[in-house]
Amino acid sequence: MGQLALKAEDAGDVRALCSLAPFMDSETLDLLARRIDSVNGIDALTGLAPFISTDTLGELALKATETGNLRSICSIAPFLSKDMLNQLALKIEEVEGIGALSGLAPFVS
Repeated sequence: MGQLALKAEDAGDVRALCSLAPFMDSETLDLLARRIDSVNGIDALTGLAPFISTDTLGELALKATETGNLRSICSIAPFLSKDMLNQLALKIEEVEGIGALSGLAPFVS
């Protein structure tokens, strides 16, 4: 399954990966998530987010805040840990102000 997923990823077919994700191991999914993020950004991971490890999603979300892609984090927010969401919220508020938190508000404690 991993080789088939890598071929789909090489072809840029993220939708095909979403349909394969439930049958893939977490290590392969995390590897693919990092590769997809490096090429297409975190927005491309929305469909895969339920299958990617919380640690990898958190790592990619932090990376998105460092590259200024703060608003795209909202698409994966339901799959991030509460601690990571709170950490991201503080960082986003610091950089963009409290108004930028509206998309994360339902998920932040």
